[in-house]
Amino acid sequence: MDIVQYADFRKGYILPFIYLCLVYIGPVYLHAQPSWENIGSGTDDEIYTLYVDTTANVLYAGGRFKYMDGIRVNGIAKWDGSSWDSLGKGFTFMGGGGYVSSVIKYRDHIYAAGIFDSSGNTPVNYIARWNGSRWDSVKGGANGIVNNLCVFKDELYVMGQFYHIDSKFAHLIAKWNDTTWARLDSTIWDGSFGNILQTAISYKDELIVGGRIRNLSMDIWKMARWNGSFWQAIPNTIASDLASVNSFAVFQGDLYVGGHYMMLANQFLNYIARWDGEQFYQVGQGVDSRVNKLFVYRDKLYAVGYFLEAGGVEASRIAKWDGEQWCGLGSEFDPNYSINDITVFNNELYIAGYFATIEGDTMNHIAKWSGENYTDSCGNLLANDSQTSISNNINVHPNPFHTTTTIFLQGIYDINQPFSFLLFDVSGKLVKEIEPLPIPKFTFHRSSLPNGIYLYQIMHNNSIIHSGKLVIH
Repeated sequence: MDIVQYADFRKGYILPFIYLCLVYIGPVYLHAQPSWENIGSGTDDEIYTLYVDTTANVLYAGGRFKYMDGIRVNGIAKWDGSSWDSLGKGFTFMGGGGYVSSVIKYRDHIYAAGIFDSSGNTPVNYIARWNGSRWDSVKGGANGIVNNLCVFKDELYVMGQFYHIDSKFAHLIAKWNDTTWARLDSTIWDGSFGNILQTAISYKDELIVGGRIRNLSMDIWKMARWNGSFWQAIPNTIASDLASVNSFAVFQGDLYVGGHYMMLANQFLNYIARWDGEQFYQVGQGVDSRVNKLFVYRDKLYAVGYFLEAGGVEASRIAKWDGEQWCGLGSEFDPNYSINDITVFNNELYIAGYFATIEGDTMNHIAKWSGENYTDSCGNLLANDSQTSISNNINVHPNPFHTTTTIFLQGIYDINQPFSFLLFDVSGKLVKEIEPLPIPKFTFHRSSLPNGIYLYQIMHNNSIIHSGKLVIH
């Protein structure tokens, strides 16, 4: 009998067993089933980016692949929760080696960017717009690689390694208003290790950009901020020619920066740093190699990349930070491979990158989290048994609803431990929390929530006892 079967058979002994293992032999990982599930048969090559259209409830994947789940897609595909599909002819590059590096929705259209020059017989230079049946050129496009797309103050910003947009000079960054292209200003970046803009985020009403950039006249290194009129340096920034800023995320009010070889005043930042608007700080002990993406989910900051440890504990390619400590998820990825992106779709955690297997199971570059009865490297219980008998006594009516609905918790009498209700949008963002939850029923008011699909969880004694979907129309 294996350890999980024994734990299920003798539940009264599982907590003391975990305690003894944590105290005497260190963290253990318990899996009632594999922690990750494959998404169809995956791709034939690397995935660089994931994007969720929360309105249409569709997940997009972009990368270097030609096939997704056996379908010819040429660099981009979409997932509706049950099957993959292509988007027209996808993309190709005359010189070979093309790929999609970024996908975003702007004013009801999906845009894709990367290294490509055609979609079928249509010329598209490094950026394209989906019209519902085919990819169209975005008014001339760029003359070089577009790495990232970002919406800031109702304009689409594109950034990468180009000098011209629609045949007009614009060094590394430009903006699109759905009609015309414009450069931000006449700034020329002068990085000695190549000029690359990799990422951007809106933070405190400014656009923060990062990559491998430099402008000595403005004392800009690796990061800069745009206030809508001009560029400004970020004081005490990451000053190393070898450094690269790969990703930003806002967590607990501060800006987190992930990347490669990041230094601050000759102090190695261990690939991730926190900026409070004035100073940079270490994030615990950081991680031991490159961070590709940062993502906030359920009040935790997730980092993915090429690392094996976070905060001195085992964390193969993925880790989470709660504001005080790092924890690993305990999964084992292919050696020398990495995770490039992470997102949430239908309240489930998805990862993508360059990996063929996870824990020995075939995944082919994309997977979603399915772990249960799982203890992370810090000894935290991530999930537990479904408690079917309790869950069956919980129902919602009406659903869908417009203004109010009622959630019934029948046959539940444990009033010593409060119940709580958590509501998430389809991107995984927590939008409402109610605690303690009235028993045996309570009326839920939509308040100012917009129409759409939401995922809810009912918690008891720090465990999920029921989850489901709410539809507001």
